[in-house]
Amino acid sequence: MRKMINLIKKAPVFAFMFVIILGLGVFGIIASLCDEGTLSIDSHVPLSVKYLTDYLPPETFDSFKREALDSLKKTFASAAKPAGADGMSSSDQQGADVSLSSGAGSVSKEDDDEVKLTVVNVPQTDSTATDANPVNGDTDSEWIDLGDGTGRVLTEEEQKRRDREYEYDYGGEYVKRNDVVTEYVKWNDDPPRSIYYDNPGIRPLTTFHHYDEVDSSYFADSLFIGDSRIQGLHDYSGWDCGTFMYKQGLNVYNMMTEVLDMGDGRSAYVSDVISQNKFNNIYIMLGINELAAGTTETFAEKYKENLDFIRKFEPNARIIIMGIMYVTKDYSDRNDIYNNDNINSRNAAIAEYADGINTFYLDMNGCVIDDSGALDPNITFDGIHLKAQYYKYWTDFMCRHAY
Repeated sequence: MRKMINLIKKAPVFAFMFVIILGLGVFGIIASLCDEGTLSIDSHVPLSVKYLTDYLPPETFDSFKREALDSLKKTFASAAKPAGADGMSSSDQQGADVSLSSGAGSVSKEDDDEVKLTVVNVPQTDSTATDANPVNGDTDSEWIDLGDGTGRVLTEEEQKRRDREYEYDYGGEYVKRNDVVTEYVKWNDDPPRSIYYDNPGIRPLTTFHHYDEVDSSYFADSLFIGDSRIQGLHDYSGWDCGTFMYKQGLNVYNMMTEVLDMGDGRSAYVSDVISQNKFNNIYIMLGINELAAGTTETFAEKYKENLDFIRKFEPNARIIIMGIMYVTKDYSDRNDIYNNDNINSRNAAIAEYADGINTFYLDMNGCVIDDSGALDPNITFDGIHLKAQYYKYWTDFMCRHAY
């Protein structure tokens, strides 16, 4: 009897201890969920700008951020309950949907310092867009990331050029050739206008690859070999990296026997440079000068001989065969030899050497053509070479085709 009385007297103490233990247990569960990235009630956790600055101008992003922070407070505060208390499992809380008046998305806590907001629908403003606020309801417009946390929508002319490039790269009727990696589409079937080429009736496509988008620093360990067009790339690209070797009039028949300019006061043979240095990428553009020298077959044979020679010294380098740049339609129509059918014939031949592993074919023509499929006359001063300010089309293309 006395023992029972003593237990009754101590009941409040046991009850208090039970409440303390239960409270610690609940707190531990919540803390564990927070550590796992499921819950967070910190209103000051910074938003990641990834996924946002790629698509939104600064003004719209600020609006997103303000609303998102408010939503985060409510979302994570309500989530700080035992799982299932509000019909929301812990897995649901990890990627909770957020409704914003300026768009929609989802939030999740990735680590102790960052909350990710993934935009599902990019908001559209009215048609009074300006350069500072370019989102204008045109969901087909591409967004240029300027690399400093901001960006802009392509201009109408830039968008047309991108669309034309896309059509050039992926449009047309495919022609399957089982003997080569390179894919082709149909070209015209016009009869050749000179003895220097045969019209193959097909056009090669850039080697299929999951290309990366990079800045110019990517080309620091690259070698560029070519004629006056590569010289123009060196002079007007704005790049301060990469190794260039060029000479006006250079062709596949003399590229290994001529001393080439390197653009920095030095000159050298190709053999000396590739034997004394190691490059990750070697870009070659040659072919315009020898359209009247030999045939497509002899051109391709010599090209392959040069590739094999380079490969001996650079067994691990990626060799990129750059398609010969077209001439304008007017220039092509007036010339039986220096025309785009002859250029395409030679491109089709050298593209066969791409294996998609160590050797690639890269056709930059899509970024410089007009609606006729020839070099745009507005960006060239002689129908053959680009004007200085338009080498940016070529460099942008290169930066969007990194390996």
